[in-house]
Amino acid sequence: GFVRAGPSVLALFAALCAKNIGGGINYIAVTTAFGVPAHLVAAGLALDNALGLLYFATLSAFAARLRFPSLKEKKRHAWRQ
Repeated sequence: GFVRAGPSVLALFAALCAKNIGGGINYIAVTTAFGVPAHLVAAGLALDNALGLLYFATLSAFAARLRFPSLKEKKRHAWRQ
C-alpha cells in the first residue's frame, strides 16, 4: 500500500494536494520542505500533467454530448411558458 511506498512518496502526494489548493508554488514549497528527491518532484509534475489532460479530455467528451438550445429555439418556445 501507500504506507510501504516510503515517506518521499507520501510527501509527494501531500505536495500534489497542496498544488491543487494553491498552485505550483505550493507544490515546490512542500516538496522542498519535505526533502523530496528531484526525480520524484519531476515524476509528480509529469503525473499531475497527465492526469490533468485526462480529466479535461473527459470533461470535453461529456460536454460534447450535451445539447444546448440555440437562441432561435429559445425564442420559438418562449410563448409556451
